[in-house]
Amino acid sequence: MGVCRRGFSVVLEHTPGILERLKNLGHKIHTFMANNNSSQVKECLTHSDMARESKPGSSHDTTDGSKRKHSESSSNEDTNPRQKPGAEAQPRDTRGEGKLKKEPECHMELDKLSADMNHTVLIDINKFNAGRIVPYKGMHRWDKLHVKLPQCYPPNYMGSRWAATEKALKNLTDKGVSVGDVEMAIKSYNQSHSRHWYFDALSTYVAKMPKLENNFPNVISKMAKLALKLPELIQHPIPLLRQNHNHAITMSQEQISCLLANAFFCTFPRRNATHPNCEYSNYPTINFSRCHSSL
Repeated sequence: MGVCRRGFSVVLEHTPGILERLKNLGHKIHTFMANNNSSQVKECLTHSDMARESKPGSSHDTTDGSKRKHSESSSNEDTNPRQKPGAEAQPRDTRGEGKLKKEPECHMELDKLSADMNHTVLIDINKFNAGRIVPYKGMHRWDKLHVKLPQCYPPNYMGSRWAATEKALKNLTDKGVSVGDVEMAIKSYNQSHSRHWYFDALSTYVAKMPKLENNFPNVISKMAKLALKLPELIQHPIPLLRQNHNHAITMSQEQISCLLANAFFCTFPRRNATHPNCEYSNYPTINFSRCHSSL
């Protein structure tokens, strides 16, 4: 504060007319106070005087004040372990992290797994209770109430669609595949859409990826192997989740990842049409054809 006062004195001495202006301002303030008995003004000035007296180094500091400050600092040292020599420092919880639920508090046991009319379980419950995750076996359904899985597509004059899908995906299990190989494989079993499906977004993504981080061929190879496991991992019909119908589906992480891999390779039949009157117009798209082409 001493430096500030000296600097202020220098400004006063070298600024012509400023002392006279300050005197006039002080005279106006005193005149205002003499004519105004506002309690708010008096309270404000009283608060300012108390704040000025409590400043360290002020000429109004008394012995009692210094003793009070000393006693307060002593009590803080007794109650605050951070100020004790050798005490362990405790970081401040500025973001409320101490209120976040940690594992013992948020960990809870799930209810006993069971299937009913409103809950479809795609894993074997008895084996799950014994510590194993095995797909539950059932009879697949090809109807409007269940997901039409790629391996269940009815054969036609062109043969089995899933057989063509398997052949194309097996070609992607090599580690040297490119975006062009992925495009060719997907269009091989989606021939009716091959003319208007583009893979610009996927090509741009791979092209802009840094070379040191570009593991696209390896990832595609593993995804293709995972997608080929669909008949093994999904052996029970999956109900379609419809509006105004309460239903839950439980499946393993491997089953979920397998379904997503098949969605990436656009293997789900009857899910590519986009016109308003198509079979699945009221459902979100599942195949990634739009993601591959949209920039």
